[in-house]
Amino acid sequence: MSIIEEGQKIARKLGGEVIYEGPWLPNGEKGEFYGHWFTDRVTGSSFSAKTLEEAKATLIQSRKDWGARPPVFANDPAVEEGKKPKEREISPLWIIPVGIILGIGAGLAILNALAREEAPEEIELSPGANIVKWVGPPTYVSDALADIIDYVEIFSVLRADGVWIEITRDGWDTWIIPTNQICGIYVDRACTVKGFVWVE
Repeated sequence: MSIIEEGQKIARKLGGEVIYEGPWLPNGEKGEFYGHWFTDRVTGSSFSAKTLEEAKATLIQSRKDWGARPPVFANDPAVEEGKKPKEREISPLWIIPVGIILGIGAGLAILNALAREEAPEEIELSPGANIVKWVGPPTYVSDALADIIDYVEIFSVLRADGVWIEITRDGWDTWIIPTNQICGIYVDRACTVKGFVWVE
């Protein structure tokens, strides 16, 4: 198996939210292999890892650092060809708690949808720095700022540990803003933007 095939296999096992960027070979193809480069679509951050276990640990910690939801890894059962996986019986008693959990989840989804409807259609940003919160679904920075992209001079996000990170313009097409992300938008003129609310 080639290095690239190995990296692609690791990315598949990390789930559909991780992109394999390629091998890390700073000294060329004949140089020392430092690991594989991956990009997390949820946080937009990149990381390197040599093994699946290292990649999982790094992704879990990265999501914690960014305050994003934990990753869900793809199932990859090792089933030999010709052998059927062993089937498990599920007790009918599980239906009751699963039904309760689904009912609570549906109720929370309805409340969340109602709360989003109460959010203002658009807000007016003042020239200079504006601290706002993204309330739309996870989306790329370039899409969130589409209406005002020509007026934005600086865009930054607040990490869970209280550190502001500036997202440079060349990363706006690849960086995803999660819902409820606190952002800093520095604009050169007054303008209106959708999907954001003021931070209280």
